[in-house]
Amino acid sequence: MKLSNRRRESGRVLRRVLPWLAAGVILVYLLRYDIDLMRLRYVLIADEPKGMLRQVIGSFREFGQAMVAIVAMCIVATFDRRREAFIAALLLAEALAAGGYNAGKFTIARYRPSAAIDLRSTDDGASRLTILKGMQPGNSWVGWSPWNKDSKRQSFPSGHTGAAVVLAVTLSAFHPRLRWLLWPLAIGCGLSRYLDAVHWLSDCWTGGLIGYAAARVSLMICGPPRRA
Repeated sequence: MKLSNRRRESGRVLRRVLPWLAAGVILVYLLRYDIDLMRLRYVLIADEPKGMLRQVIGSFREFGQAMVAIVAMCIVATFDRRREAFIAALLLAEALAAGGYNAGKFTIARYRPSAAIDLRSTDDGASRLTILKGMQPGNSWVGWSPWNKDSKRQSFPSGHTGAAVVLAVTLSAFHPRLRWLLWPLAIGCGLSRYLDAVHWLSDCWTGGLIGYAAARVSLMICGPPRRA
């Protein structure tokens, strides 16, 4: 019986650890291929998004941000009797996530994609795609820089993505039938930062991991949601 319990406990630990190990491996690969992935972005979109594409990207960018989170809390407060638990979980998760991604922004300096490209631009009229071809993975990093307040060097990690994932995870915990809508919106928010060339994909991935971890911790503290 004791051996069986130990096996079950080991299995539970493994199921919890493996996804994070996989997420870490993905992050390593994204860091390695950030430049190539940004080159792909400029192949798909030569310069800044325009027209309908710009509007779509802008719409996804706002998911999870302050106004959307406030609207979500107002709707839940009106129609869900678990309003106190949801609002507490969401606010705590947002605070934890903000602490996580802001700690990165203010201590680890990394140039945003557009800023990194501008630094290497010359007067010969080379396109951004051409400049990216001559860049290496480490060219975007400045490194340890406490009290970094330069917005151009606050690329790592993505706060927008972290906030979007927090809202998706928290709302999904209380209303799981909405997962099909919430997760695409959160992923779309992260991709919008990449397509806007203000974040590398590794920034978005890291921000999403911070948001997910913050939301899960918050839900553990505030307790599992009861049925509406």
